[in-house]
Amino acid sequence: MSNGCSDESMGTVMKICLRCLTKEPTLRPLLEDVMWNQQFAALVQDDWSSEKSPLSSL
Repeated sequence: MSNGCSDESMGTVMKICLRCLTKEPTLRPLLEDVMWNQQFAALVQDDWSSEKSPLSSL
């Protein structure tokens, strides 16, 4: 199991989180946008994790 995460994945998650917390409700993302961004972050993370497989460190 890999420790850590990719900068791109974390950045995507943090950006959407901050948009969700804005005081102006009309500036908050739609649920579909939140879900899309979370799925994108997961794909980026999967790619990053596969590049850091235990075999690559041998």
